[in-house]
Amino acid sequence: MENMSEGIRKSKVGQKVIKDFEVMKAELLSDPEIAEFITKHGLTDQQVQNNISKLFEYQTERNAFENDSQKFINGYKPILGLSGGSNSYVYISYDETEKRKTEQINKQKMAFLGRESLVLDKTIKMARFDNFQIKDNEEQLAFDFAKKTVEFYLNDGEGNTALVGKQGTGKSHLAMSILKEYNENPGHSAMYASYSQVIRLIKDSFGGGDAKYSQQNMLRLLASVDLLVLDDVGSENVTDFSQELLTDLMDSRTRTIITTNYSSDELRRTYEARTVSRLLRGVDRDRAFNFKSLKDKRIQAF
Repeated sequence: MENMSEGIRKSKVGQKVIKDFEVMKAELLSDPEIAEFITKHGLTDQQVQNNISKLFEYQTERNAFENDSQKFINGYKPILGLSGGSNSYVYISYDETEKRKTEQINKQKMAFLGRESLVLDKTIKMARFDNFQIKDNEEQLAFDFAKKTVEFYLNDGEGNTALVGKQGTGKSHLAMSILKEYNENPGHSAMYASYSQVIRLIKDSFGGGDAKYSQQNMLRLLASVDLLVLDDVGSENVTDFSQELLTDLMDSRTRTIITTNYSSDELRRTYEARTVSRLLRGVDRDRAFNFKSLKDKRIQAF
């Protein structure tokens, strides 16, 4: 009495299944990449037969990846491999694509920007170019200047930038927007810090506060990023300590965006000449924008 598998093989249905399988196998083995893999590793007909299901699986996954690399296993490319040893077998591994690597790096940088930034006004964390409201020509000019600032630093520009004007005119919003767009490009890091918050955290560390924000650690952190926004310079209680700290920080950097309510003359009346010199290093007519004619964007008309 013949067994069940033999009976199926001899039936019309079984014969059709076998025929269809042989057609699929022939198409599989004619696949240039798979044919090259078999030749490269010197696989025998028996080894090919033993691993045929894995080869089919690879072909299906590779085709899915080529159709949409980001949706297939979240940006991982299938790679065909052969294990060593006498009982070698075909396997599939997955390599992270360059696009995914870049996206992950950008996510990490954005996480750093959000995690490490010292922002007093939490709404600033939501600031982006696409939610900056432009209602008149002055705001358009401010927006255009901010966009050009991103390009300046992405093109390895050196020197500081000053955003000057009274509170509520959009300086801080555009400063954060600059950092976010700058941060989207590979190989760049950025951080936003309110200078008064920097001083407070350092002073707190003197009395047993978070050692992460000791003077040495804070200066190291602020010096380490490629582009720094130092917000609201001049709003702090100006002391010998705050001036010395500001000078040391600016000595360690060549690319900082400063926001302040003070004009250059007011900065010179507030700080020592050496501190102002460091703050305004590289700041010329092309690297400064005055928001003096812009109204307070926080005031709503009744």
